[in-house]
Amino acid sequence: SFPPSAPRTPSVNVSPAKIRQGEARLRANNARVQELEKQIALERQRDGDLQAQWSILELQYAGSQKEQRVCEEELRVLRARCDEYAAQLQAKRGEIESQRRIV
Repeated sequence: SFPPSAPRTPSVNVSPAKIRQGEARLRANNARVQELEKQIALERQRDGDLQAQWSILELQYAGSQKEQRVCEEELRVLRARCDEYAAQLQAKRGEIESQRRIV
């Protein structure tokens, strides 16, 4: 029968210096992980901002296209009016010329 003793610890021979070194590496790694997580969060925020800007640009582009169609229609109407006025002016000139011949 064995005398009662403290719980057995594994017989791994690790020096306190090695343990401190491992703990330091673990802390450095954890700090690096936290830094990477911050960078990922920033990139996600930036990505969200860019997507929002893209959506705004798409809406502005669609608005610009609509405005262009409106302007083109207004221009078409104005050209038609100008053609109409030019025809009326030509008719008036013709009347004036014919009246001059009579006089």
